[in-house]
Parts: sequence; C-alpha cells; structure tokens
Amino acid sequence: MIYAKELPHQAVHVYAGEYAANSVEDWHEHACFQLIYAISGLLRVRTREAVWMLPSTYAVWLPPHTPHRLEMLSDVAARSVFVQPLARADLIPHPQTSQVSPLLRELIIRAATFDAIAPHSMQERVCELILDELRALKQEALYVPLPQEGKLKSVCDVLLDRLHFPWQLADVAQLAGVNERSISRYFRQETGLSFQEWLRRQRLLTALSHLVQGESIIATALAVGYDNASAFSAMFKSYMHMTPSDYQAQVKAPI
Repeated sequence: MIYAKELPHQAVHVYAGEYAANSVEDWHEHACFQLIYAISGLLRVRTREAVWMLPSTYAVWLPPHTPHRLEMLSDVAARSVFVQPLARADLIPHPQTSQVSPLLRELIIRAATFDAIAPHSMQERVCELILDELRALKQEALYVPLPQEGKLKSVCDVLLDRLHFPWQLADVAQLAGVNERSISRYFRQETGLSFQEWLRRQRLLTALSHLVQGESIIATALAVGYDNASAFSAMFKSYMHMTPSDYQAQVKAPI
C-alpha cells in the first residue's frame, strides 16, 4: 500500500486510480495526510468511527494513521492527494467530508500528471495552491458516526437493516429497553448527533447508493423510509443542494 510507512518525497503527491464497481480496498492506513476524491462515480469510505459517502464533487480528508476501507458503489475514477505531515502547520487534524471547489478539482487533476516537482517550477506552485485549498476545506454532513459497542450499537444495527421503517424515537427507545430521554442522551453522547439527525444522514447516504445504481426516485424514497418522493426530495436537496434527479444526471455525465 502506497505510503503505508514512508512519506511522499515532495509536499504533495497526487495518485490517480480507476476502480470497477463493487471493488474494495480493504483496511489500511497511510503515514501522511490523504484527501480521497472521486472525480466520477460513488465511493464509500469507512473508518473505525464513521461511514463517509463520496459522490463526485465531495472528498474525505484523513489524518495520518487513520485506518480506512474503500468500497466502490459504481465505477470510480479517484484521485488521492497525499500530503506530508509537516507540509503546513495548520492542516486539518481530524477526518471530515468536504465539497471540492472547481479550482481544487482542476489543480488535483493537473497535479496527477506530474512526474517530479522541481523547485520554483509551475508544478511546485500548483502544489502550493493545493495546500492553500486544503487548509480551507469546510466540514459537510455526508458522514454517519457509528457507535462502536454497547446497547446503542445493536440498536443502530437494527435501524440500518430496516431503514424503510418509519422510525420514531419511541420505537427506538422500546427497542433499546429504555425511555425516550435516555435514548436521546445515548445518541448525543456516542455520535454527537440527535437521533433524528443521525437517521436522516444514514438515509441520505443509503439513498445515494440507490440513485447511483439507477433506481427511481420513488423506489429510493420508499427504501429509505419516506412515503412520498416530495418529502424525500426536500431532505435530499437540503443536504446535497440539488434534487435527486439532478444528482442522477450528474452521475451519468462524463468526466
């Protein structure tokens, strides 16, 4: 695995990879920072603490020595930006999903063609701009924190298996054998999210995988617990800033 122990020879190295649908890169980690960016297709990234979904225009940022697993939900054209730990003092120290700006996209695509980076060259200036853009990445909500053990983990496993069910807090409390106040507190303590927000995010991430496989909007809505396309589309647009049909058109568009 690239940079599992060693570091890039330059501050920034961009690696280009093409992956077939349903392929996997099993658990591994890198000694440097990594930005994982699918310029086309849909990619799911798992860490020990969360699941991250990467439709095109989004990326996940991982600090050094963060174990992760990559799952291709469609054919994926990916770019990995590997960054030396000391390239900048103020690089983001925690994992996050971020939207990739048009400028950063073009810089990454260009840098993937570089063989070597000479001092004071155009290539070096491109890499400096990439570092500037990486420092400015904003956190997006395309991830779901996962409880690691205990009562809440078993509850969440049931929710994930039955996303189509119209879950209410009272249902989840009964499932856990506690009162509603307690289950609300468990979600806040173990995921940092309310139960309602955790469930919405999980439904969104699951919906992305249905849509990228060409399922209809109404079938996707029903599969993730919405009884009509209108309510599902409103939720989807509040996170993705586009409609489900616009997202499907984007997925089908050429790179």
